[in-house]
This record gives sequence, structure tokens and C-alpha cells, in this order.
Amino acid sequence: MTALRNRAIVAGVGDSPIGKVPDMSALELCVAAARAAIADAGLTVRDIDGLVTAYTMTEPYPVFYGALAEAMGMTLRYGVEQTAGGGTSGVMIHDAALAVISGRADAVLVVSGDNRATGMGRDNAVAALAAWGHPDYEYPYGGFIPAYYALIAQRYMHTYGATSEDLARVAVTQRGHALRHPNAHMTKPLTLDDVLSSKPIASPLRMFDCCLISDAAGAMVITRAERAADMPRPPVYLLGVGEAFTHEHILAAPDLLHSGAGAAAGVPGSPCSACARATRQEPWRCLRRWGGGGGGGGRGGGGGRRNSNPIHGGGGRVPPGGGRRVTGPGPEA
Repeated sequence: MTALRNRAIVAGVGDSPIGKVPDMSALELCVAAARAAIADAGLTVRDIDGLVTAYTMTEPYPVFYGALAEAMGMTLRYGVEQTAGGGTSGVMIHDAALAVISGRADAVLVVSGDNRATGMGRDNAVAALAAWGHPDYEYPYGGFIPAYYALIAQRYMHTYGATSEDLARVAVTQRGHALRHPNAHMTKPLTLDDVLSSKPIASPLRMFDCCLISDAAGAMVITRAERAADMPRPPVYLLGVGEAFTHEHILAAPDLLHSGAGAAAGVPGSPCSACARATRQEPWRCLRRWGGGGGGGGRGGGGGRRNSNPIHGGGGRVPPGGGRRVTGPGPEA
């Protein structure tokens, strides 16, 4: 395994307009975010020779990174499109870091975006949520993504004594983190009453426990750490990235409460807690609390009534997903 600690940097970041943006396609959102990230890094399009993209659900180009490179006039030495569900953003960063460290590329643009809020419509969005289920053993019985996460929530509450109010505290905290972003989709704080009185989606999850659907794109430029002195602003150093896979469908999950995040965090030379908390990505707010058991490599619950304070609520640490709760997904950035 290649050690990544402090060998790759995030040199620039950018995002597109966020919320409901009916006048921009998924590709146009990605172009806007990409240009912003390149400018933030003090580079030009000609300086980018690597591109890593996620998938889109509204414009399924056969090779999306090729379509984006074409739209921006890029000539690439390295290109890849990743599909890993909610973990796609972490996998993309891993790919980009390995590419620059190995010399496959000098500067890699990582881009993810979609216009699901205005480009899909309600019925198509619900159908897409259902289509992720197993075609033989889940989809025919009416399952859809919120219901699968609700199974995990029920199990967590049963095992650790958590309440709906405990889950709601996570939503309130994440909204507070996200409001610190000037480009936030939502602009008002949440209260516990707001969350607990929102409409049920799949018991025990309510509307504000779930991720927003937004038109949005986000991008970053990753390059080698040796170039940090040439960047116009202090970069972010990559401590480490790990990947682990346990199952595709919830019916095959070996354990509803502990994912592969603990194993993924154990990369050589990387602090387990820093890696797990910096790279985990979940599209459902309450997984912030459930992740207290599986994400850091332990087996305990970490949340529930034993700790009634909002998880991640102190210490000045803003979880990367906090912005996602108000500014994403677009789709996995």
C-alpha cells in the first residue's frame, strides 16, 4: 500500500451555484466548479493534466470525464470516472493523490456534480432511490434508500437506547456547521422541534434527517506536496485515504451497525481518528451518530442517551459532510 501522508495537497477548491439551478445542466455545473477550483489554485486549464469525475444521474455520458475534458478544452494524461455511491468522493481523492504521487499526472482536477433537484423531477428521483435496491430481493418489495437507512437507525436505537431526539440533535448540529458556508443551499438554522415535527419518511427517519437534493457541483485540484510553495494560498495536506468494501445491498450486510470504515481508516502512517473523520461520507445526517461505532474502528456505539450533546458539536471541528447537509449532494461532492 502506498503511503500518502503529506505527499499530496489540495491546492484549490471551487463550487458551482447551489440549490435549484434550472438554467444549468449537470455538465455546466461541473464546468463552473472546475473553473473555480483551478482559479483558486492559481492555475490555468492548461496546467491540469489529470481528471477524476463521479457519475451523473441526469446526463449519463458514457465517459463523463471525457465529456468534461472536452467541454473545458483539456488535454489529459490521466482520466477516470468513479462510481462508489456515497463513498465516491473519498475514492476520487484517493485516485487523484495516487496519480500525482506516481507521476501519472502533475495536477489532477477532482469534480463531482449533478442537477437532480431540477433535472429529475419527483417521480424520477423516487424511482432512482428505489432502483438502488437488489433487483430480486429488495426492489420488488418496495424498498428504497431511506427505508434501508431506517433499518440501521432502528437497530442502533434498539442496541444503544438512542431516541429520535438524539438523532435530531445531529441534524441541528450539521445545519449549524453548513450555515458557515457562504454558498449554502439552506439559509436558516434548524431547531429540535423543526426536525421532530417534519414529515415522516421511513420510521424513525423524518425529512430533516435526510440529505437535501440539490443542483450542485464541487471540485478540487490535487497536486504533489513539493509544489506547495508555488501555490497562492496555504494548501491542505492529505493525511491518508483508505478504502474497504463489505456489501452492495443491505440484505448482505454482515453487521448493520459497523461498516468497513474502521478497516479503511487503518492505513499506514495515518492517524485512525483523523483519517476516519476526514474522509467518511454519509448522505444521511444520523449516520454521524451511528458512525461513532464503526467509523473509528471501534465496536462501541458512541452515541445514544449516554451522550446527549450533539455529536461533532464542539472543539471547533467542522465535519466535511456538514456542508453537504445544506449544500449538496451534487451528487457526491
